[in-house]
Amino acid sequence: MIDWMTLRYPLAKLPPAIQARVLGALGRITCVSPDGEIRWEKPVLDLDALRSDTPGLCWTVTGGSDGEMRLTIGASPAFIRHGNNVFGSSCVRECSTTLVRFASKCLASILPPPQDWECRRIDVTENYALGTIREVKQFLRQLMTADAGRSKAASGGGDSVYWNKGSDLRKGKAYAKGPQLRKLLDQRKLDISEDLLDLADRLARLELTLGSRWFRRLEEQGKHWWDLTTDDLRQQHE
Repeated sequence: MIDWMTLRYPLAKLPPAIQARVLGALGRITCVSPDGEIRWEKPVLDLDALRSDTPGLCWTVTGGSDGEMRLTIGASPAFIRHGNNVFGSSCVRECSTTLVRFASKCLASILPPPQDWECRRIDVTENYALGTIREVKQFLRQLMTADAGRSKAASGGGDSVYWNKGSDLRKGKAYAKGPQLRKLLDQRKLDISEDLLDLADRLARLELTLGSRWFRRLEEQGKHWWDLTTDDLRQQHE
């Protein structure tokens, strides 16, 4: 399944009404040296000014190397559709359509079709059903020894395992899904039944993040993320 997707679109190419709304919520973070010289400036959205209620959707404005500002949106398509991200679709077209439609609804505006956006992140996730939560934790401890080439496993605290943490190309994470859902439930960020929680306790979850550099390389090969298939993502995860 696709657990997260980040898309971006040139702000200058959006309809004037959307540009005005986004720019109207745009502030700047400025770094000033001790002698008063401005070292750099970074655009930042005032989310409270831009939206009223967009649960599960992240917004920002980013600047590229070409100096062009882009509206960037990111979310879990599964969470948007089902209220949780235990299971979901592995189709990039279905997931990106869900994301752009939801963003359009939040902005009360019509946004460009998803295939016209740039993709800069996809999290590809597989769930592995084991017998008990105890078996899940044992499985995760075994993964700590599963190094391959330059991909060295590292502990993320608790039972979580990370590979290539911080990479903008490819990075991985493994953790127990049940405890994570229970934590979100305690924080009132999730609505899920006790039966589903009990089932989720059996799940070990392995997430692969394909980052911005991975998608830039894809474009350099003359390929488009819109044409990625479920099998393509599965092979990357494998």
